Amino acid sequence: MNKSYTVLTFAAIISVLFFSSCKKIPEGYLSENIRYQYPTIEVERGVVKIANENLIFPDGSTLPLNVKLLDIRDKATGKHADAWFRSYDSYRFISPLTATDTTMELFNKRIEYGKFPPFDFVASGGYFRFNTGTKNVPVGEYEFDLEVSNVKGTKQILNAATIVVKEPIPYVIDQAGTVLGTAKDGTPATHAYLAQSQRTVTVEKLGDGKNQVFLKIVDKNGKPFNPKTAIQNRLLADGSVLNDFTTFSLFDKTQYTDSTMSYNFGIPPYPFKNAPANSKYMYLWIPAQYVEIDQFPSATNPKAALTVRVRIDIKVEGTWLITIKALNAKAK
Repeated sequence: MNKSYTVLTFAAIISVLFFSSCKKIPEGYLSENIRYQYPTIEVERGVVKIANENLIFPDGSTLPLNVKLLDIRDKATGKHADAWFRSYDSYRFISPLTATDTTMELFNKRIEYGKFPPFDFVASGGYFRFNTGTKNVPVGEYEFDLEVSNVKGTKQILNAATIVVKEPIPYVIDQAGTVLGTAKDGTPATHAYLAQSQRTVTVEKLGDGKNQVFLKIVDKNGKPFNPKTAIQNRLLADGSVLNDFTTFSLFDKTQYTDSTMSYNFGIPPYPFKNAPANSKYMYLWIPAQYVEIDQFPSATNPKAALTVRVRIDIKVEGTWLITIKALNAKAK
């Protein structure tokens, strides 16, 4: 073989490898099919909601993705929805709540009060955090556009999803969970819940000021059982205490009158979070010396006690009164 030909061939190969190594290889991937995960987000006016279940579906795109909100429009008119971009009197968290935030003073250190838009948009996940300012946004449907970017480039997602704004359900009574019960000999061993027909439950909004909840339990004649004396903790057979009204007083001390117990619940929803056991249920106990029960008259059942189980969720701000009326009992 010609020696000079071999040298030239080798030089050509080296040259190709050199120039190939200098050529920039494109980084990352941004799919054409990247999209919002679900087509709708439901928002109740004035109800705090973090819509982080509805994230961008990357379809194999290189992470991380940065998501920018471009616009929100009224779906009916196609026009820019000014109500979403105005600032309203509201509040938002500036740091997470912890188990040590057990007073309103500590709670308020986690909250920033001022004028804010009715949402924050989280660029790292592409989701909304709605605050109570949404009570100023008209009921209707709104569509929004996004811009998604990564190391590969940028892509716009027009009409990414629809925000459905509706009037809130202000509270929810767990009908099966809010019931009366009896313990004919005054111990948990004979405790049994009664039919729903043995009680009535009413929830009344008293005002728009302080986020406060009052609980009142009354007999069949409307006479309240005194929470300072008659309404007590419900104990299990092993002596442990079930959740009671105070269990959900996370940021304030319970206040007592001769007819009600109350506290500031901070922010809705109320109860703010589940208890370690028995979720958001409250269990209360009225001993025999304070109550006469129709099913178990004191003449034959001198230890008969009344029990109350409550599960009511309040979803919007305000001062609320929950009244449970025992139709089978009379206060002594």
